[in-house]
Amino acid sequence: MAEESSEEKDYQEAGRSTADYAEYQKPEKPRNPIWKKLGIGLLALILIAVLGAGGYWFAKQRKDDKKVEQSSQITQNASSATDQINTETKHFDSANFKLGFDYPGDWTASEDSPTEISVLSKDLKLKDVDGKDVTGQIYFRVRAKGQKISGFGSGNAVAVLDSEKIAYANPTEVQRASTFITFLRYPENDAGLDAVYITGDQGYQADQDVMKADIENVDPIISVEFYLCPNSGCKEISGVYGIGAQTWDNDNISMPVKAMLESLVIN
Repeated sequence: MAEESSEEKDYQEAGRSTADYAEYQKPEKPRNPIWKKLGIGLLALILIAVLGAGGYWFAKQRKDDKKVEQSSQITQNASSATDQINTETKHFDSANFKLGFDYPGDWTASEDSPTEISVLSKDLKLKDVDGKDVTGQIYFRVRAKGQKISGFGSGNAVAVLDSEKIAYANPTEVQRASTFITFLRYPENDAGLDAVYITGDQGYQADQDVMKADIENVDPIISVEFYLCPNSGCKEISGVYGIGAQTWDNDNISMPVKAMLESLVIN
Protein backbone atom coordinates (compact mmCIF):
# COMPACT_ATOMS: atom_id res chain seq x y z
CA MET A 1 0.00 0.00 0.00
CA ALA A 2 1.35 3.30 -1.01
CA GLU A 3 2.68 5.47 1.74
CA GLU A 4 0.19 8.21 2.72
CA SER A 5 1.16 11.77 2.13
CA SER A 6 2.06 14.04 5.09
CA GLU A 7 -0.94 16.33 4.53
CA GLU A 8 -3.40 13.43 4.58
CA LYS A 9 -1.95 12.11 7.88
CA ASP A 10 -2.36 15.53 9.49
CA TYR A 11 -6.00 15.67 8.39
CA GLN A 12 -6.78 12.26 9.84
CA GLU A 13 -5.11 13.11 13.14
CA ALA A 14 -7.26 16.22 13.47
CA GLY A 15 -10.37 14.13 12.92
CA ARG A 16 -9.46 11.86 15.83
CA SER A 17 -9.26 14.84 18.34
CA THR A 18 -10.95 14.13 21.69
CA ALA A 19 -11.74 17.84 22.56
CA ASP A 20 -15.36 18.43 23.72
CA TYR A 21 -16.23 21.67 21.87
CA ALA A 22 -19.91 21.51 22.87
CA GLU A 23 -18.98 22.32 26.50
CA TYR A 24 -16.27 24.85 25.74
CA GLN A 25 -16.25 28.04 27.85
CA LYS A 26 -14.13 31.12 27.56
CA PRO A 27 -11.71 31.63 30.38
CA GLU A 28 -12.95 34.21 32.92
CA LYS A 29 -11.27 37.61 33.19
CA PRO A 30 -9.26 38.01 36.32
CA ARG A 31 -11.28 40.06 38.88
CA ASN A 32 -9.92 43.29 40.35
CA PRO A 33 -8.97 43.01 43.99
CA ILE A 34 -11.44 44.63 46.47
CA TRP A 35 -8.91 47.28 47.51
CA LYS A 36 -8.69 48.43 43.90
CA LYS A 37 -12.47 48.95 43.71
CA LEU A 38 -12.46 50.85 47.00
CA GLY A 39 -9.66 53.06 45.72
CA ILE A 40 -11.61 53.96 42.55
CA GLY A 41 -14.72 54.77 44.64
CA LEU A 42 -12.69 56.93 47.01
CA LEU A 43 -11.20 58.88 44.10
CA ALA A 44 -14.69 59.46 42.68
CA LEU A 45 -15.92 60.80 46.05
CA ILE A 46 -12.91 63.10 46.32
CA LEU A 47 -13.57 64.41 42.81
CA ILE A 48 -17.24 65.10 43.62
CA ALA A 49 -16.26 66.88 46.85
CA VAL A 50 -13.71 69.05 45.04
CA LEU A 51 -16.24 70.00 42.35
CA GLY A 52 -18.89 70.79 44.99
CA ALA A 53 -16.47 72.93 47.02
CA GLY A 54 -15.44 74.77 43.88
CA GLY A 55 -19.06 75.47 42.97
CA TYR A 56 -19.83 76.74 46.50
CA TRP A 57 -16.78 79.01 46.49
CA PHE A 58 -17.73 80.42 43.10
CA ALA A 59 -21.33 81.09 44.18
CA LYS A 60 -20.19 82.67 47.46
CA GLN A 61 -17.65 84.82 45.65
CA ARG A 62 -20.33 86.11 43.28
CA LYS A 63 -22.64 86.85 46.23
CA ASP A 64 -19.89 88.71 48.11
CA ASP A 65 -18.99 90.66 44.97
CA LYS A 66 -22.66 91.61 44.55
CA LYS A 67 -22.84 92.85 48.16
CA VAL A 68 -19.73 94.98 47.63
CA GLU A 69 -21.20 96.34 44.41
CA GLN A 70 -24.52 97.20 46.08
CA SER A 71 -22.75 98.83 49.04
CA SER A 72 -20.60 100.85 46.65
CA GLN A 73 -23.70 101.87 44.69
CA ILE A 74 -25.52 103.03 47.82
CA THR A 75 -22.47 105.03 48.90
CA GLN A 76 -22.19 106.54 45.43
CA ASN A 77 -25.86 107.50 45.43
CA ALA A 78 -25.54 109.10 48.87
CA SER A 79 -22.41 111.01 47.89
CA SER A 80 -24.09 112.40 44.76
CA ALA A 81 -27.07 113.69 46.78
CA THR A 82 -27.09 116.93 48.74
CA ASP A 83 -27.89 117.41 52.42
CA GLN A 84 -29.24 120.91 51.80
CA ILE A 85 -32.64 121.90 50.42
CA ASN A 86 -32.63 124.78 47.99
CA THR A 87 -33.86 127.90 49.79
CA GLU A 88 -34.90 129.58 46.54
CA THR A 89 -38.63 128.98 46.21
CA LYS A 90 -41.47 128.93 43.73
CA HIS A 91 -45.14 129.52 44.53
CA PHE A 92 -47.98 127.12 43.80
CA ASP A 93 -51.68 128.02 43.81
CA SER A 94 -54.50 125.49 43.61
CA ALA A 95 -58.03 126.38 42.55
CA ASN A 96 -59.26 122.92 43.56
CA PHE A 97 -58.11 123.25 47.16
CA LYS A 98 -58.28 127.05 47.39
CA LEU A 99 -54.81 127.25 48.86
CA GLY A 100 -51.26 128.18 47.96
CA PHE A 101 -47.75 127.55 49.27
CA ASP A 102 -44.07 128.09 48.54
CA TYR A 103 -41.79 125.15 47.73
CA PRO A 104 -38.08 124.69 46.87
CA GLY A 105 -37.36 125.83 43.34
CA ASP A 106 -35.71 122.58 42.21
CA TRP A 107 -38.59 120.36 43.39
CA THR A 108 -41.33 119.15 41.04
CA ALA A 109 -44.95 120.17 41.71
CA SER A 110 -48.03 118.75 40.02
CA GLU A 111 -51.80 118.62 40.41
CA ASP A 112 -52.87 115.83 38.09
CA SER A 113 -55.95 115.06 40.17
CA PRO A 114 -58.64 117.32 41.67
CA THR A 115 -58.15 115.45 44.97
CA GLU A 116 -54.36 115.64 45.32
CA ILE A 117 -51.35 117.95 44.95
CA SER A 118 -47.87 116.44 45.02
CA VAL A 119 -44.44 118.03 45.28
CA LEU A 120 -41.39 115.78 44.95
CA SER A 121 -37.87 116.71 46.01
CA LYS A 122 -34.68 115.96 44.14
CA ASP A 123 -32.25 113.40 45.60
CA LEU A 124 -31.31 114.30 49.16
CA LYS A 125 -28.76 112.95 51.61
CA LEU A 126 -30.72 111.73 54.64
CA LYS A 127 -30.02 109.47 57.61
CA ASP A 128 -31.30 105.92 57.85
CA VAL A 129 -32.45 104.26 61.07
CA ASP A 130 -28.81 103.31 61.84
CA GLY A 131 -27.58 106.89 61.40
CA LYS A 132 -25.84 106.22 58.07
CA ASP A 133 -26.02 108.56 55.09
CA VAL A 134 -28.48 107.35 52.46
CA THR A 135 -30.17 108.82 49.43
CA GLY A 136 -33.83 109.64 49.85
CA GLN A 137 -36.62 111.89 48.73
CA ILE A 138 -39.21 114.08 50.40
CA TYR A 139 -42.77 113.92 49.14
CA PHE A 140 -45.10 116.80 50.05
CA ARG A 141 -48.78 116.08 49.49
CA VAL A 142 -52.11 117.81 49.88
CA ARG A 143 -55.11 115.45 49.79
CA ALA A 144 -58.82 116.02 50.06
CA LYS A 145 -60.53 115.00 53.28
CA GLY A 146 -61.56 111.36 53.26
CA GLN A 147 -58.84 110.23 50.85
CA LYS A 148 -57.24 106.87 51.64
CA ILE A 149 -53.95 107.16 53.54
CA SER A 150 -52.06 104.08 52.39
CA GLY A 151 -49.29 104.26 54.99
CA PHE A 152 -51.65 103.60 57.88
CA GLY A 153 -53.06 100.36 56.53
CA SER A 154 -55.64 99.20 59.04
CA GLY A 155 -53.77 100.32 62.15
CA ASN A 156 -52.67 103.43 63.97
CA ALA A 157 -49.37 105.28 63.70
CA VAL A 158 -46.94 106.16 66.50
CA ALA A 159 -45.53 109.59 67.26
CA VAL A 160 -41.74 109.42 66.85
CA LEU A 161 -41.08 112.85 68.40
CA ASP A 162 -43.11 115.35 70.36
CA SER A 163 -45.37 117.42 68.11
CA GLU A 164 -44.23 120.96 67.26
CA LYS A 165 -46.42 124.00 66.86
CA ILE A 166 -45.69 126.22 63.86
CA ALA A 167 -47.16 129.61 63.00
CA TYR A 168 -48.48 130.32 59.51
CA ALA A 169 -46.63 133.18 57.82
CA ASN A 170 -49.69 134.84 56.28
CA PRO A 171 -52.87 133.25 57.59
CA THR A 172 -56.20 134.31 56.10
CA GLU A 173 -59.44 135.06 57.96
CA VAL A 174 -60.61 131.47 57.51
CA GLN A 175 -57.27 129.98 58.54
CA ARG A 176 -56.01 129.31 62.06
CA ALA A 177 -52.90 131.26 63.07
CA SER A 178 -50.88 128.20 64.06
CA THR A 179 -51.00 124.42 63.90
CA PHE A 180 -49.32 121.33 65.27
CA ILE A 181 -47.14 119.20 63.06
CA THR A 182 -46.79 115.57 64.16
CA PHE A 183 -43.97 113.15 63.36
CA LEU A 184 -45.27 109.68 62.54
CA ARG A 185 -44.08 106.15 62.05
CA TYR A 186 -46.54 104.01 60.12
CA PRO A 187 -47.78 100.78 61.74
CA GLU A 188 -46.00 98.56 59.21
CA ASN A 189 -42.58 99.77 60.40
CA ASP A 190 -40.80 99.33 63.72
CA ALA A 191 -38.29 102.19 63.45
CA GLY A 192 -37.68 105.48 61.69
CA LEU A 193 -39.54 108.65 60.68
CA ASP A 194 -42.03 108.05 57.89
CA ALA A 195 -43.98 111.29 57.66
CA VAL A 196 -44.85 114.68 59.14
CA TYR A 197 -48.58 115.55 59.21
CA ILE A 198 -50.39 118.75 59.99
CA THR A 199 -52.68 117.79 62.89
CA GLY A 200 -54.39 121.13 63.61
CA ASP A 201 -55.07 121.73 67.30
CA GLN A 202 -54.08 118.18 68.23
CA GLY A 203 -50.53 117.56 69.46
CA TYR A 204 -48.91 114.27 70.48
CA GLN A 205 -46.07 113.16 72.71
CA ALA A 206 -43.35 110.76 71.57
CA ASP A 207 -44.45 107.09 71.58
CA GLN A 208 -48.13 108.07 71.72
CA ASP A 209 -50.52 106.34 69.33
CA VAL A 210 -51.91 108.52 66.55
CA MET A 211 -55.35 107.42 65.44
CA LYS A 212 -55.90 107.04 61.71
CA ALA A 213 -59.30 108.68 62.08
CA ASP A 214 -57.71 111.81 63.60
CA ILE A 215 -55.61 112.31 60.46
CA GLU A 216 -58.43 111.53 58.02
CA ASN A 217 -60.64 114.18 59.64
CA VAL A 218 -58.18 116.99 58.91
CA ASP A 219 -59.30 119.08 55.92
CA PRO A 220 -57.29 119.07 53.75
CA ILE A 221 -54.85 116.29 54.68
CA ILE A 222 -51.33 117.75 54.41
CA SER A 223 -48.24 115.58 54.83
CA VAL A 224 -44.52 115.40 54.19
CA GLU A 225 -43.33 111.82 53.67
CA PHE A 226 -39.74 110.52 53.70
CA TYR A 227 -38.64 107.80 51.32
CA LEU A 228 -35.49 105.70 51.18
CA CYS A 229 -34.46 105.33 47.55
CA PRO A 230 -33.66 101.94 46.00
CA ASN A 231 -30.09 101.08 44.95
CA SER A 232 -30.73 102.26 41.40
CA GLY A 233 -31.34 105.81 42.61
CA CYS A 234 -34.35 108.05 43.08
CA LYS A 235 -35.92 107.77 39.65
CA GLU A 236 -39.34 107.42 41.24
CA ILE A 237 -40.89 107.05 44.65
CA SER A 238 -39.91 103.63 45.94
CA GLY A 239 -42.49 103.30 48.69
CA VAL A 240 -39.77 101.88 50.94
CA TYR A 241 -39.36 103.61 54.27
CA GLY A 242 -36.26 103.62 56.40
CA ILE A 243 -35.36 107.22 57.26
CA GLY A 244 -34.10 107.82 60.79
CA ALA A 245 -35.76 110.35 63.09
CA GLN A 246 -32.37 112.08 63.43
CA THR A 247 -32.88 113.42 59.91
CA TRP A 248 -35.13 116.05 61.46
CA ASP A 249 -32.17 117.25 63.56
CA ASN A 250 -30.52 118.48 60.36
CA ASP A 251 -31.65 122.11 60.05
CA ASN A 252 -30.73 122.08 56.35
CA ILE A 253 -33.57 119.59 55.91
CA SER A 254 -36.09 120.45 58.62
CA MET A 255 -36.07 124.25 58.34
CA PRO A 256 -37.00 124.44 54.61
CA VAL A 257 -39.69 121.79 55.16
CA LYS A 258 -41.19 123.79 58.03
CA ALA A 259 -40.96 126.96 55.94
CA MET A 260 -42.98 125.25 53.20
CA LEU A 261 -45.67 124.26 55.73
CA GLU A 262 -45.65 127.72 57.32
CA SER A 263 -46.15 129.31 53.89
CA LEU A 264 -49.55 127.65 53.45
CA VAL A 265 -52.32 130.10 52.71
CA ILE A 266 -55.83 128.68 52.89
CA ASN A 267 -58.73 130.68 51.49
